[in-house]
Amino acid sequence: MNITITEKELEAFVTEKVQSGAYENPDDVVAALLHLVKPHEEKFEALRKEILRGAEDFQPGRYRLQHE
Repeated sequence: MNITITEKELEAFVTEKVQSGAYENPDDVVAALLHLVKPHEEKFEALRKEILRGAEDFQPGRYRLQHE
């Protein structure tokens, strides 16, 4: 897989991380960032599914209003 970074600011960030010695190469920088993003994306997807399930349960007859 080849990835092209088209935003100069992001390209500079990746280059800086490699030049600083924090990462061996650009692939390692991208992999580390993806490992950080993946759990957030998974949580977002789970939340989205729960919202959709709740919306489906809101169909007539499938909910009760709670009164104080």
